[in-house]
Amino acid sequence: MTDDGGGSTGADGRRAAAANGVADAATDAADAASSADAPPPPPGVPDATEIGADVLRGDADGLEERVDDLHDVAQDAREAFEPPEDAAERALAYCRHGLWPVLAVYVDRRGAGAALGQPHHDRLEVALNTWLELYARSYGGDHSFDFSVREAAELFVSTHNVLDVAQLLTDVPER
Repeated sequence: MTDDGGGSTGADGRRAAAANGVADAATDAADAASSADAPPPPPGVPDATEIGADVLRGDADGLEERVDDLHDVAQDAREAFEPPEDAAERALAYCRHGLWPVLAVYVDRRGAGAALGQPHHDRLEVALNTWLELYARSYGGDHSFDFSVREAAELFVSTHNVLDVAQLLTDVPER
């Protein structure tokens, strides 16, 4: 069988198709997340409305720097936390402006086959769990989480909803 340059064959083709499907789902979610009724970023968090889509449209260049930025923003958000007046709106904001960019970087990295060393993978997981803690704190909980970014990304691929990912992982609010 020959390859005309238009695609891959066999297992490589199936992996590429799966990766493209994950990236397409993530891009669709990023586009859906950019609706006009989105909550503003929480205190200490930059507006990340377009970050997820930009990461997925880019390549793996600067991946470690992006992970460092996500980690630092999560730590700043933790320090700036203030109990919200509207728990559901704040929780959504943490998902949209914090959790979503973390998942986007992970999905992009996996789809591009980009290597991420253990120290940066660990920093990405710290960022993930910090956003989940802030999400739970929005509802008045005081939790510490230790989820893997892979587990969260798999839930995202299943649900296509970053808010559902946070609720399913944290069980906050209880269903």
